Amino acid sequence: MKRLEQLVLEMDAPGIIAALGELDGLELPDSSRAELQRMLLDALARRNPELACQHFIDQADGRPFALTRPIKQAFEAWLKRDPAAANAWLDQQLAAGTPDGRALDGKDPIRLQMQAACLYSLIASDPAAATRRMSDLPPDQRTEMLLGSHHSVAEKDQEAFADLVRSSLPKEDHSKVLSSQLELHGNLDDLRKMSSYLSRIDATKEERAACIKVATMTLFTLMPREREVTRGDFDRFHQWAGSIAPDSAAEVTGTALALTLSSAKNASFDELAGIATDYHVAGAGDDILVAFIEQSVANEDVSKAKARQVAMRITDQERREELLEQLK
Repeated sequence: MKRLEQLVLEMDAPGIIAALGELDGLELPDSSRAELQRMLLDALARRNPELACQHFIDQADGRPFALTRPIKQAFEAWLKRDPAAANAWLDQQLAAGTPDGRALDGKDPIRLQMQAACLYSLIASDPAAATRRMSDLPPDQRTEMLLGSHHSVAEKDQEAFADLVRSSLPKEDHSKVLSSQLELHGNLDDLRKMSSYLSRIDATKEERAACIKVATMTLFTLMPREREVTRGDFDRFHQWAGSIAPDSAAEVTGTALALTLSSAKNASFDELAGIATDYHVAGAGDDILVAFIEQSVANEDVSKAKARQVAMRITDQERREELLEQLK
């Protein structure tokens, strides 16, 4: 393998393209052929991204998904080297109706990836041009493109990104796309970073609620696998959630407790239910118990009898009876 990697490194771009053309004729297991193709495509994208993009476009028909990742890498590399040339080339391709590696749903994933790469590049250098390029996309593909491209926006460009989202997408998609930019790693230090992000983009009430739900899912899925989660961790998170989105704080804290029950190795339902109950007694509201119970009982190891005991503390009679009925 090391020898093969060295040979690929020594090849020039035309040689790599020639080798790609010979792959189908080689007597290799499918897994080996796929690995060799990946190595060659990656090398081509690094060696000559402009030539790589044209090659991928020429090969796109009928293989949209196989080429989505390498063309994304090649076009992003080209944008870094020569953004004006890369933008002009993309405009030529779009005007000519290429690429056209359409999937079964009629959409072209390669086109969307290249447009996304171009768009995110422009957010940093020319937000007005990014808005114009976004307007060239069909409205029903804009949200999908932003969510599916997995680009991370630098802090200095987050405000411009939020402006683009709010001016180009339906309002019901704003929270979904803005919350997708949260890069969380499963520790409570992420809360400070997230607060800064929300302030930077001047997040609305709805956007804040969506973002803390994403944060809850990430933090309390990852953190319990790394270390023991303490009562102090929950207190800190609950207080932070109340400062960011007061109307959602109880619900996300209940979710955090339920996720910890699922993710932690030695988590105790009784202990976590006790924490939820303490918050409820202190005035957190019924949402904390409802969220904790509904998500905890999805775990088959949780006793419905114990969950019913916690549900009896719900003060809203209608919600209490509805949940008790579900727990029969």
